[in-house]
Amino acid sequence: MSKVTIVWFRRDLRLDDNLAFIAANKRGNVIPVFISPYSEPSSSSSGSSEEQLKSSRGLPEVKSTENESPWEGQDWAPSCAAKWWLEKSIQALSNELSKLGMTLILKKGPILSALLEVCIESQACSVFWNTHPHQQPNNTKIDTINDERLAMDLSNFDITTEIFSSDLLFGISEISKSKARKPFKSFDNFFRVCSSATTSPPHDFIHIPPRQPFNPKIKSLTLDQLNILKSNETTDNSDGRILFYMERIWTPGYDGAIRRLVQFLTRVLLAADSSQSVTSSNLSDDACSIVGPDMEQSRSVKTSEIVETIFGMYQRCQKDSSFLSTFASVEEGQITLDGQLGSLLSAHLRFGEISARRILDVIHVVAKRDGRRYMQEFETKFVRKLVRRDYAYHLSHHYPHMSCMPLNCKFNVYPWSSSSLNMLLWERGNTGYPIIDAGIRCLKSTGYIPDEISYLVAVFLVKYLCIPWQAGVKFFWEHLCSADLALVTYCWQLVTSSLPGEFQYFLQFDVIEDGKKFDSEGKFIRQWVPELKGLSSQVIHTPWNIHPTELLRHEIILGSTYPHPIVAFDSVRTMSNHAKEMMCSAHPVSVVTNTVAKTSLSMAKTVTNFSSQVKKSDGNSLNLENKCKSTPCFSETKTR
Repeated sequence: MSKVTIVWFRRDLRLDDNLAFIAANKRGNVIPVFISPYSEPSSSSSGSSEEQLKSSRGLPEVKSTENESPWEGQDWAPSCAAKWWLEKSIQALSNELSKLGMTLILKKGPILSALLEVCIESQACSVFWNTHPHQQPNNTKIDTINDERLAMDLSNFDITTEIFSSDLLFGISEISKSKARKPFKSFDNFFRVCSSATTSPPHDFIHIPPRQPFNPKIKSLTLDQLNILKSNETTDNSDGRILFYMERIWTPGYDGAIRRLVQFLTRVLLAADSSQSVTSSNLSDDACSIVGPDMEQSRSVKTSEIVETIFGMYQRCQKDSSFLSTFASVEEGQITLDGQLGSLLSAHLRFGEISARRILDVIHVVAKRDGRRYMQEFETKFVRKLVRRDYAYHLSHHYPHMSCMPLNCKFNVYPWSSSSLNMLLWERGNTGYPIIDAGIRCLKSTGYIPDEISYLVAVFLVKYLCIPWQAGVKFFWEHLCSADLALVTYCWQLVTSSLPGEFQYFLQFDVIEDGKKFDSEGKFIRQWVPELKGLSSQVIHTPWNIHPTELLRHEIILGSTYPHPIVAFDSVRTMSNHAKEMMCSAHPVSVVTNTVAKTSLSMAKTVTNFSSQVKKSDGNSLNLENKCKSTPCFSETKTR
């Protein structure tokens, strides 16, 4: 009789390069299971399945260390956008499995109880799953599943387990500093070690049909019964823009991820046409060493198929420049910046619809086959991005408090601001800085923000308003469809310069000049700040420098139709100098007390809680916004 194996899908909603599913399929019959982490547990007794399995197998009574799921109402509840994506991704996976004659079993409730229930109904004696690095903050319960503990609990019921790793390029234990496995304090050092290693190639999934009919009757919920995206939270805002944009921009699932990868690399090849096309020389070998031997053909059949599709589309676009635009919606153009090549793959990676190894393998083969210097440089830069993702998980693994505490102890004494009003106006996209307001409004409406703009938005909150970065982490988590706690925290600490070994906080940042560089024509601003759509690209970034008469001609009144800037650049410099004096005169970081270390966290919670309370009262919100709009910080002075 063929062996029956349960494959528990988590953040790996794909079949391609899914090591747990591939191993189970080679072993025999497979029962794919998804257990919702965002649903209330079923009303049935959680211990009933355990008792039934013990009785049927004659097992002794063993105390279980139940692995609970994070329920609603706790910290770090996912955003509406993330839940929408998860629902669509589950549906796409279910459709893919149905083509193979398999049914995706949907469960909710405590993980152990749900898995035992499926074991009873299917007579399965093995459970396979892929692990993924997860952060376990001291004050949260986000994805706190402990793989080793769960495996031990299942073994108490005579169920064998196998745990695989298919989320990162390198496992956490593979890249470590010395035998003591100390964390790296510099990304460059981490990348250097990764460059001397070689990641395993992606694994193609080849379906092996069951040797005999296998149709177990297993109870399964419907997707609606999982109730991941509740009916009363279909939008993050009252006018329903979030789902309007998401349904027109994104296609969750493996097919959508591959389509996005093909479009992205086709655009990169077209961009190379307008660049200097010469044979690569004197380039870093870091990217090639990570992937493996330099080959124009991948060892993976799937990668070869994707590469052929990319070059086929590239050749078609060379003949017809409008061909690629037929694959992109109008709304998709509204979230991208002209001249910037964004992959738009972050959410697909977040939910495991495509693996980092597959992306790396495809990019490597495309770059080698193309041969131009532009493509080789692009590969090197993109490899660094993927390795930086690994580094974020590396830090979160070694610093469990990373989401709430700075990793650079100097920031334990930083004089953060407690201005709840500024935080609220930043959240509403009413700061008076067009590029910042455009980024916030785009994020809240689509669940996405371009990397370049997210950098400016973070710089503005931390370095212009001096509001603790933890408040920014919380806000991004609540709105990004690709929100990943380790990555979001890493990016915010990177901007703050509070990562270990880094202290560049006092470098001068100018969000206006950088905004002009990223959105030189003002297209992104006009899309998301329609109040300023009549202004030319020369002045749209600094409307306060325009004469009031000229503004009135475009129906713009600063302080009424669009707010005054809430902070001036001169005051930013003053605050920065004051903070530098405080931090340089502080006691050695080794003697900073825990009380002082928790100040920024408590202040961030105060700011965030205030904003949440104000959102519940429209009257108070309007009063606060009107107060800011009518009080110009500076109206006719240049920022620099």
